Amino acid sequence: MTCVKESVLGRALLLVCTAVFHSVQSSAQVSIEVRRTADGADDYVCWAPVEARVRLASAGNANASVQVSVEAGGTPDGGLVAFQTAQDRPLAATHNPAASIAVTITSAWTNFWVSGQRASKGAKDVQILVRDQSGATLATLPVMVRVRKNADRLTDFEISLFMAALAKLKDQDGPSPSYSSYWRLHGAAARLGIHKSPLFLPWHRAFLLDLERRLQEIDPRVTVPYWRYDLPSSKIFTSEFMGVTEVGGEFSPGGQMGSWADDELGRLLRDPGERPADGINVGLSADALDERYLFFQPQLENRFHNPVHRSVGGWLAGPSAPADPLFFLIHGNVDRLWAHWQWKHAHFDPQNELSYSAQGTHPGSGPDAGYYPRGVYVRDTMWPWYAGPGDGHWPAAGHSMKSGLSGTIVQPTTPESQLDYMGSHGGTDLGYCYDDMGYTGLPLARS
Repeated sequence: MTCVKESVLGRALLLVCTAVFHSVQSSAQVSIEVRRTADGADDYVCWAPVEARVRLASAGNANASVQVSVEAGGTPDGGLVAFQTAQDRPLAATHNPAASIAVTITSAWTNFWVSGQRASKGAKDVQILVRDQSGATLATLPVMVRVRKNADRLTDFEISLFMAALAKLKDQDGPSPSYSSYWRLHGAAARLGIHKSPLFLPWHRAFLLDLERRLQEIDPRVTVPYWRYDLPSSKIFTSEFMGVTEVGGEFSPGGQMGSWADDELGRLLRDPGERPADGINVGLSADALDERYLFFQPQLENRFHNPVHRSVGGWLAGPSAPADPLFFLIHGNVDRLWAHWQWKHAHFDPQNELSYSAQGTHPGSGPDAGYYPRGVYVRDTMWPWYAGPGDGHWPAAGHSMKSGLSGTIVQPTTPESQLDYMGSHGGTDLGYCYDDMGYTGLPLARS
């Protein structure tokens, strides 16, 4: 249609033209996708930007284009996302999301980036909205900002989701591996050197992620929370969550933990001489840890990890520690402390010995050449995340990690693949983040 600007008739035609233009916008069928799929099963984001796209699915005109804004909707205390237009995935140095972005959409896909700004509360409680210039909503896509949280700040609903997924994984025969196989994998790895070596942190990061993704197969809203064991807890050690332990009395977990048992190990055991709800004094500030990985790793393992296992005792005091679900909350905090250290010192480069001390592939180079077994060096494949025969040290394995509903896992699974866990420095986003540091390392608003 050609609009005439002269005469009364021209002005009338201009009004008709304007009305038709708004009609095209308001009646347009708009599609939004996250991660290039229409499947809502992967509409979960963390702090890291993920690719999203929008297009006119049907506007009655193949050549139509509409100017729209992409913005977030939801509840004031729920999740929040922000947006950025960029050709390449923004890294920490180029991350500059906005509350809304203006884009022109056509029948071809227009790409943008979406990243979490505030954590959701156990549901897809934030929406990606597409609005036309009149403010009319053309499309809505619910998403969840899924974040690993301080276990003591979880809502009762979030606790119930986590415990239900944990119980289902334990009780079902599939998917493989079953819950009990985790302590067996850990026991075998412990006997072969994952502790007291550089491998300690990346191996447990992958191990924690492995379990989390199995739980997310059961309920995609779930993440593994972390226990700030240096602080008192009012919520974790209750019958609804990780069970009750009182000093001087028997361990009486109650609730789900009260019936927690293993076919080989029997009933769940912890040391009744300790009351973990009071917190565990590790006697060292995390700020005092060395900035070199060679010294940082044993400091973290010996001072911030080992005393917690010994204090809680029972299953947690030995190689079968993952049989007690509290293991994963402990290691969530260990991994979080490592992540804090990485951000503090900008240690994400796997080819820098300050970020990871065992460089290269086995047998390595420099002063560490031949010192560690295969699987420890930064570019070695870590057992058990590969298929193939044993190598004389590690046994044969065929365990594979799920790709996850968000993020991916680099194949093969090496220490290198675990370092840049959000992909903020050019690595691969593993699909998880913590509630007290964002994509650029700065704290964000807690849920």
